[in-house]
Amino acid sequence: GKLPEKTCIQVVAAVMGQVFQSQAPHLPADLAVRIQHRVPDHQLLPPIVVDADGLFAIGDDLSILQRMKTPVVMTPHSGEMARLSGWSVQQVGEDPVGVTRQVAQCTEAVVLLKGSPTVIASADGRTFVNPTGNAGMATAGAGDVLTGLIAGLMAQGVAGQDASCMGAYLHGVAGDRSRDDLGEWGMVAGDLLDRLPQSYLDARHAFQSTQIGR
Repeated sequence: GKLPEKTCIQVVAAVMGQVFQSQAPHLPADLAVRIQHRVPDHQLLPPIVVDADGLFAIGDDLSILQRMKTPVVMTPHSGEMARLSGWSVQQVGEDPVGVTRQVAQCTEAVVLLKGSPTVIASADGRTFVNPTGNAGMATAGAGDVLTGLIAGLMAQGVAGQDASCMGAYLHGVAGDRSRDDLGEWGMVAGDLLDRLPQSYLDARHAFQSTQIGR
């Protein structure tokens, strides 16, 4: 279903004083623009993750992100990245690292390009390629799980690039667990969500084991 416009704007207004905002997954694109215009001052914004219709609202006007005085993470897929960068989908696919790094430097945001593999870049040029995940994760709602995961980490004070790298890794681990249990053809987004807690625990235990004896 859809929330009424008045409710959506009230929700966004309510979070302006909070520590985090996730911008417009699955809101109508014109509503995302209207919400943006009613935000009083970019300097008042909390950290933001921009996905889906939030990206559509930005279009190719990257100056919107350049004017924001707050940490921003964008999570486009290849089609959305093509629209943001002005490159074709084919060019994005041929050089995902280069395109992601270019957009990150241009916008001064952390950019996570969803795909196989997922690429994360920050404005300072640091770029990471996520080693986890599989083709079965190309299913409706899987990107929303990733956005929510990154949003939750940032709401706890994790920096945007760290939250993006950690989120992509755990998202992929949960996807790999789903594949092993169900097969790539049988996966839906809820399967990833169900496996995130155990994926986090396994990653935490693996990290702790590397610290023993140091």
